[in-house]
Amino acid sequence: MIRKLIFMALVFIETTFFTLAAASSGTGFMVAPGILVTNAHVVENCGDIQIIASDGKRAASILDSKSIIDLALLRVYGMPSENPKLRARSSLELGENIMVFGYPLTGALSSSGNFTTGNVSSLKGLNDSAGIIQITAPVQPGNSGGPILDNHGRVVGVVVSKLDAISVAKIIGDIPQNVNFGIALPVLLDFLQENKIEYTSETESSEMTQVEIAKYAQSFTYLITCSAKLKTRNRNQDKNSNPSLAATGDSLTGLIQKELNRLGYDVGLIDGLLGNRTVNAIVAAEKRFGLSVTGLPSKNLLARLKSQ
Repeated sequence: MIRKLIFMALVFIETTFFTLAAASSGTGFMVAPGILVTNAHVVENCGDIQIIASDGKRAASILDSKSIIDLALLRVYGMPSENPKLRARSSLELGENIMVFGYPLTGALSSSGNFTTGNVSSLKGLNDSAGIIQITAPVQPGNSGGPILDNHGRVVGVVVSKLDAISVAKIIGDIPQNVNFGIALPVLLDFLQENKIEYTSETESSEMTQVEIAKYAQSFTYLITCSAKLKTRNRNQDKNSNPSLAATGDSLTGLIQKELNRLGYDVGLIDGLLGNRTVNAIVAAEKRFGLSVTGLPSKNLLARLKSQ
């Protein structure tokens, strides 16, 4: 039960704020001329996407977005930028030093970006999730979609989420420290190759100082702002008011959401996110079918739903 509750405390870290329409911000970085990578949840339900650079803002459009891996590609025109070097498919090591650059807490922290350091604390995510790495570099709301870099300045992952320390403290009576997560490099490379993006990779290079890496990251990393579509305003308000909403990035969750909606359980959008509405619907279905009540996606539940 404790593991389930901690799993529910995993939260995305885009910044949400309100003007005349709900809006949010995150981070993205160039991987090829005119092409940025960010998290899918950063641009989910966006009515208008803007890339903020030192010479002004530019409109961007979504080339591809996959909630199952929480990655998105954006197209932006006329953007002068460095293109980073992505690490070749050599394995990331447990304990390896990493750095993060992004635009957290928009309007509160520096508009020129924020650079933090840490190390790889696990090569898997919550519940041994593959394709996710755990890092100790501090991240805040707005860091979502930013690059994770190694000592050579090469991209080795994409910031995606953090553990909600307040929610977990209420569960276990202690405050977790530096439990943050990134999308692993092989997932990013597969996504780029699927979209035929010609990125630059590097196997060997000289180490850089942290000052050099921070300046380098700043040259290809940008603030992304997103104004929400009016028809999704209520959903965005629900997410913003409930800090316990979480995401699995799991295809199984999306399949179960689809079947639950088909059978009349209202889980909202089919987005692969394990929020409260999805959990409540799963619990109701588990009770209906006489299954153990966990509130979590399972292949057994999916099979029962499909048989109806």
